[in-house]
Amino acid sequence: GAFGWGASLLKEASELVSSNTEYHHQNASLWKLLGDIEVMYARCLPWKYIDEVEGRTGFEEWVPGMLSRSFDLWKKQCFLAAKNAKYAYQQALHLRPSQGNLYGDLCQALELVSYFDEINSCCLPVWSATETIACCGLRLEGSNANLWTTLGVMARHKGLRQHALIQALHLDGNHAIAWAHLGQLYLKEGHEELAKEAFDRARIADPSLALTWAGMSLLYSFNKSAASSEAFASCLYAVQLSPIVEFQLGLAKHAADAQRLDSPQVYAATEHITLRAPHRPEAHNFRGLVCEARGNLQSAITFFHLALEALCLYGGSNPCSSDPSFAIRSNLARVLCKDGKAQEAATQYKKLAAEGKLEKDSSGLRGYGVALWKLGENKLAINLVKRAVEAAENLGATSAALRLLCTFVYLSSGPISAASEIWNAPKSLQSDVQLTLMSCALASISGNYELVVSLLSSFGVLCMHERAPEFLVLFATGKQISHGVIGKLDYGRSRQLLQKALHIYPQSLLVRRKLVQILLEESSGWEANLAARCCISDSVKVIGLQDQGLLCDMLISVAIACKACGGMKPHFTFPTCSDGSKYFRSTLHEVQRWLHLEPWNVMPHYYLVLGLMQQARENRFPSHICQSVHRLVSTIMCRLPSSSVDGRSSDYMHLQLMLCSSEVSLQTGDNILAAEKVNTVATLELPKECQFLAHLQLARCHAAGGRHDSMKAEIQMCQQISTIDTFNWFPVLDLEVQFGLPERSFSLANTELEEKPSNEQRLWKALLDYKRAENFLWVQDILSAEKAAANASSLLPDVAALHLLHGAICMELVKRGSTKYLSSAIHSMSRGNSASKNAMPFIHLLLGQAEASKPSGLSKWQKHLRTEWSTWPPDMKPAELFFQMGLLSKQSNSAAPESFQNASSWIKRSIHLNPSCLRYWMMLQKI
Repeated sequence: GAFGWGASLLKEASELVSSNTEYHHQNASLWKLLGDIEVMYARCLPWKYIDEVEGRTGFEEWVPGMLSRSFDLWKKQCFLAAKNAKYAYQQALHLRPSQGNLYGDLCQALELVSYFDEINSCCLPVWSATETIACCGLRLEGSNANLWTTLGVMARHKGLRQHALIQALHLDGNHAIAWAHLGQLYLKEGHEELAKEAFDRARIADPSLALTWAGMSLLYSFNKSAASSEAFASCLYAVQLSPIVEFQLGLAKHAADAQRLDSPQVYAATEHITLRAPHRPEAHNFRGLVCEARGNLQSAITFFHLALEALCLYGGSNPCSSDPSFAIRSNLARVLCKDGKAQEAATQYKKLAAEGKLEKDSSGLRGYGVALWKLGENKLAINLVKRAVEAAENLGATSAALRLLCTFVYLSSGPISAASEIWNAPKSLQSDVQLTLMSCALASISGNYELVVSLLSSFGVLCMHERAPEFLVLFATGKQISHGVIGKLDYGRSRQLLQKALHIYPQSLLVRRKLVQILLEESSGWEANLAARCCISDSVKVIGLQDQGLLCDMLISVAIACKACGGMKPHFTFPTCSDGSKYFRSTLHEVQRWLHLEPWNVMPHYYLVLGLMQQARENRFPSHICQSVHRLVSTIMCRLPSSSVDGRSSDYMHLQLMLCSSEVSLQTGDNILAAEKVNTVATLELPKECQFLAHLQLARCHAAGGRHDSMKAEIQMCQQISTIDTFNWFPVLDLEVQFGLPERSFSLANTELEEKPSNEQRLWKALLDYKRAENFLWVQDILSAEKAAANASSLLPDVAALHLLHGAICMELVKRGSTKYLSSAIHSMSRGNSASKNAMPFIHLLLGQAEASKPSGLSKWQKHLRTEWSTWPPDMKPAELFFQMGLLSKQSNSAAPESFQNASSWIKRSIHLNPSCLRYWMMLQKI
């Protein structure tokens, strides 16, 4: 990064100045410049891991000894630069012994030499040489405040330090550096009031001095009444002013206290300190914590291993723990467990337990319990978590251990046993909101709502207005689970409760998100227009990252459920939904905003893939969107953990991403790659519904590649697995018709419909008949298509599109000589016209043609044709409409619309829009 680039420039500058000193060795300024350059080079040269054996760079995977292999080279370069700086300052001082500032520069060079020389030693650095040099400079310039400040910084004895700093302030009362170091000295001695006064004087003298703001952050951390955010903000400002390693370490510590390790500024700071102080274990430990907070678990494991290696080789301390080895090993075990490596995590915890370091550590016992639970040792895991409850030192740790215990008991014994653990908890925990939520959740699952009310009364949270939406969403989920019977969900009661809650809390995105979920699940996506109305409101205000995530979740869910809502722009002159759903043009913008705020979060990347897939389908898969989907999918798969607390959700996300990537590859012509991507999810533990989708996608890939035997095998797998979503059968029906396979899927789909309610059965049967009519048209079986379309329109008489389909098929039969279908065509299109709330395209055009076939239907043809003309906007009128208007102009002497007054002009316009139609050219010749 910038430090590496700066180090390369300083290296070039050092070589240039060094060559000039050979010809101008009596020039003290050149030696001074050379010393300054070498000091800066030693301070900013970054450490970079390079595996000379395998040629790898970076920290993707930890390799034993990876720190020591490249650290010695980095240390040697820094130490050599510090020695060169020392020599350069000595030469300058030899030429100009009366320059007092050169003594201070030489002190800094000696300090740097001692720092790099003593990295591998446990002895304290010897400061006698620097103190002596500083005193020599003061003999020459006793009134130099900078030299007194240098002595105050270098001196080891606190009395001498205080005397030197006060003497500097006597000479210059506005010396900000002296005031800042004096404040640091007072703060170390415990005199907080004096330290605060010194820091205030330093800020007045120089508000841009980073040392002052770092000292203020340390002062805020000692003050229990001050918020942790104040210490974090002050240290962050200090790092922005001067990115010194100590300041960046302090920023990481304050971020851990303030739970802001996922901040981009903290990530940059920890990245810098690992590159500039690789021998410090706390640097790698903090970077591991930051990677864990950002979800990059593999990198976190690498840096915790590096921290242990640095601790073993070079020693050090962890600001967060008196036992740095235990803190790092505990962090490593926790992250291993999160990354799905439960066996390795249990091994680490077992070693800590054997050393007796987990007896009083509640967090470590909880982590050990989770690791054992994932390995199947449930009883031992529950016993360890019970010990964690007893070992907790504060209410927060007790609550966390008790919630984990309830989770384990619920999974092993049910909700009643888990709730009893909370009811037997100490009364001091009754004010814990998270524990109250879990208790109410367990009572709701068991169906005992009277117990829920009594729990809320006993816990005393009924008056907590700001947390009320969380409890209401919890109650709605409990009502959705009808007496704990899995698979039979009561959406009605849950929906009514959420609608009432939305009237009380219209600004709650949590309530809106749950209501959107209920609407889409209950109707299988058919009520997306109502769900869309929940996303659009003037009362909705996005405050914080959590609200941004809830908003994006709602928008993406509705956009996927309904093409009309998810489209970027309208393609038709009429609304495709009965209630006229609005287009969410800002959906991708909201997701991109969330991604910009949390670039390390997997979920905005995942939602962006889903949104881009919607846009790709709308625009027929353009290359730039396809490339973006592939790039995003590869990014997510690198960050997606191998397992999570809810492994099924992680596996489902994995499947969804592979299906999206496979579809993009299939649409761009690479069916081999598309099939390979789907095959990668074969090892996942997926429910049958998801397995059906994987086999269906494989069948489509084999069909595109001409591998008919493989396609048939995958279709048979789909028919064996079956699916609860009838819409999944539609692509299977397409494949059966296109390749002449037996139509088993239609009977299977109808069999599954018998388990659904009667209103849903009518809907899905009508859609299946519509799909059969479409497939019959594909194979030119017009009579069978007419029967299927007639059956579909009879099942859903209020859907105008089905009547239009039936009427159009009847008109095709009339065209082929079956005039008996003319009355059916007129009847169907008339019903479709009356059923449509808005003007349907082509319905008046076809109806006019049907009426014109009658002996006295010329006037009705004119009427319907003019109505059709008025329903289309000027820039979207089709060629057939111009052709029909030309025929009307030829048959009638009445004035035609707009500027076309004769039949020839109409026909020419239709040819201009569709020059490939032979009928238009033949009619133009006749005219």
